Amino acid sequence: MNDLINKPTPRQANRTYLLLLILLFVGSMLLQKRLGIGGNLWVNELAYLLLPPLILAFRHKWPLCETYRMKAAPFRLLAVSMLVGVTYWLFNAVLYNALEYLTGLLMNPLSSSGAESVDLPALQIIFTILGMVVLAPVCEETFFRGFMLRAYEDYGIKQSWIIAGVLFGAMHVMNGMSNLIPAILLGLIFGFLASRTGSIWPAVAMHCGNNLMSLFGAAILPAVVTPQILPLWIYGLAILSALITLLFLLTIGGRTFREPDAITPEPEGSSAIKSLRRSKPLWLAVIFLLLIAGVEIEMRVNQKDSLIIKWSKTAASDLTPSDSNQETNIRACEFTGGFLLFSIDVQPKEVGKELIFRFDYKVAEINEGTFKLLDPNGAVVWEDGIQGIGLTAQNEVRQAALDQPGQWQLYLHGSGRELEIRAVWKIE
Repeated sequence: MNDLINKPTPRQANRTYLLLLILLFVGSMLLQKRLGIGGNLWVNELAYLLLPPLILAFRHKWPLCETYRMKAAPFRLLAVSMLVGVTYWLFNAVLYNALEYLTGLLMNPLSSSGAESVDLPALQIIFTILGMVVLAPVCEETFFRGFMLRAYEDYGIKQSWIIAGVLFGAMHVMNGMSNLIPAILLGLIFGFLASRTGSIWPAVAMHCGNNLMSLFGAAILPAVVTPQILPLWIYGLAILSALITLLFLLTIGGRTFREPDAITPEPEGSSAIKSLRRSKPLWLAVIFLLLIAGVEIEMRVNQKDSLIIKWSKTAASDLTPSDSNQETNIRACEFTGGFLLFSIDVQPKEVGKELIFRFDYKVAEINEGTFKLLDPNGAVVWEDGIQGIGLTAQNEVRQAALDQPGQWQLYLHGSGRELEIRAVWKIE
């Protein structure tokens, strides 16, 4: 194979990456309401991820197959890669679940977190499934493991798939901060596969399997979708899926699928890092992603029931049993309809103050569960849904303004089994 002297450069990769982030953000803001989730996904993948590398390849006359590693891979390798992607999904899903749960405890869950069902037209469902399972693997791997990984080989083979993997994960901050680490791990795995096999197609196959399970895995393990403390056996399966993936990568690393590509000479490590640090487009991309993360943090924190707000306003950690606080503990093996958690008689002199309450719970199963705080007129002042298997929550602090005297009550409606719940409240 001839030296790939005429190939993408880190400078081109950095500029294109910055352009990608801007297009994804602005394009989705403008088009998603018009085209729907599925239609917008197709535009993202085809126009923003696939088209720029193709335009650059034709403009600079790069040999597409060689430059972007598009040569065929053995069918057996593709099949195994896809199966490993299906298996690895569980580890990544559990990791995301843990990160989102911890983030929700510290700040607050986003309103879109959890197993939220969205009714989509049939055409949008088809677009979404095809976009996730077919288009996204092909287009994203062409961009990151084809175009960007080849460009960063100026910094070294190993450095190239690490940098491309980190940037791949960073892009997913636009889907939520909790996606960052899981997406980086996927990016590193995909980059390793492309580098070792000399083809992007094993990474495409694994990406396809992972995305397939992202769409349908909730039907198999619905508990994984809702941020919570999961049963131990799910964590065990997640660790097993990670070990299977590691074994697969070790097998790939020990085999020779190709002759090493002849590329331009690698610079010294220190000079390569300095060159990367001096890239203005890359720094702008980092700032752009930090701003998006900052917006998410502000959205999470700037809520009345955010734990950070509680710490700053009412020192939520003081909501422990004491003379000024009241507490109730309830255990139920089987329950139907629900029950009263607490009732408070608000005096006229207490109007204008706030009711601050916290509840910890552990439930084996609950169906159509809803916490409801009712004012003296029976109107719902606050409510929060809960449904699933093996749910656990701690330090769920809430507050409500007491605008009238009378009896205020907190109920938990629903049916289920093996519930333990502790509620602590006070007026302040």
